[in-house]
Amino acid sequence: MDEFSIRPARVEDTRRIGAVGHQAWLKGICPYVCPEVRERIAPKTFELFARTHTNQVIVAEGDGNLFGFAATEDGDNYISDLWVAPDFEGYGIGTALLSALEEIIADRGYGTARLEVLTDNQRAVSLYRYLGYRIVRQGMRKDKVLCVTLHKTLMQKAV
Repeated sequence: MDEFSIRPARVEDTRRIGAVGHQAWLKGICPYVCPEVRERIAPKTFELFARTHTNQVIVAEGDGNLFGFAATEDGDNYISDLWVAPDFEGYGIGTALLSALEEIIADRGYGTARLEVLTDNQRAVSLYRYLGYRIVRQGMRKDKVLCVTLHKTLMQKAV
């Protein structure tokens, strides 16, 4: 893979963000939820999110491809989204997106970055721990997008 860069999302990115988010969701989250939940999530789910939160989304792109995106949905220190297209995992894209969001969060005046991950998604938990995040809390929480209660791990890191 060639070089990639991180930049703020634009409205014209929303369709590609939808496709990348859905591909990543199918690989990373879909195996942990019931069939009824799987049916509710589609590329349009991510596209709508990107369209309504464009100013809070950053993307990784290169060679005309969008490789991944990340967001702080409410413009605070909570990282609500980090998605990398499965074909481009392992190239440092997720780490670069996370690092860029941590800088944005620090520039906003926050001393920590926070995120939440499915506890069963040990691959993600391990990555975040490797990148300096520590577990703050684990337990059952209702996911506002999926509308189901899941076991989640809240993590944070000083920025």
